[in-house]
Amino acid sequence: QRDMVGRLLAAIRGAGLRPEGVDLSAFALIRSLYRHDPEHDGRVLYLNVDGLTNMAIAEGAVCRFTRVVGGGLEAMASQLAERLSMPVADARTMIAAADLTVLDAVEGDVRTVLENGIREIAGEVRNSLDFHRSQEGGGEVALVVLSGAALDVPGFADALQAELGVAVTRETVGIADGALGGAPVSAQRLAIAAGLAVEETGR
Repeated sequence: QRDMVGRLLAAIRGAGLRPEGVDLSAFALIRSLYRHDPEHDGRVLYLNVDGLTNMAIAEGAVCRFTRVVGGGLEAMASQLAERLSMPVADARTMIAAADLTVLDAVEGDVRTVLENGIREIAGEVRNSLDFHRSQEGGGEVALVVLSGAALDVPGFADALQAELGVAVTRETVGIADGALGGAPVSAQRLAIAAGLAVEETGR
């Protein structure tokens, strides 16, 4: 939206900087995760589930639709913290340690919050797919490419696929050894950052 972008540009200029371009997380997601193969050349939904959930529908490397969904791991952590009357930081740790592939390995409240969160994200995605399908030039999405911190939760992708009824694949960016300088950052969380660092899709 023009007003939102205008406020950001005003803040940048007020800091004495000269903006040279405007980019979107959705475009960055496509640039970093698009692959030049038949599977990715059709209509693909790129879904980055982190603190928030960013989604982008692309045809090849061209973005056709984008939306930010409020639900994400941060919302799940907040809900868990409220249920268990604990700090949000501790709730984040519990969610990160969860394993949805083993039925009895996840403590009841954690499993409930994760399953409800995945169901909520899937509902938002379905609504967006229905809207996109109804628009001129819209179409069916045959593949969901999942990235973000959600990939650190075993079973998340499978649970999302079961909710959506569409194939979900896991994608991350390649990180050279030592590129993070020993920083405790999951490579799963770098898809958008990597896309913002380049101007074109990978070859």
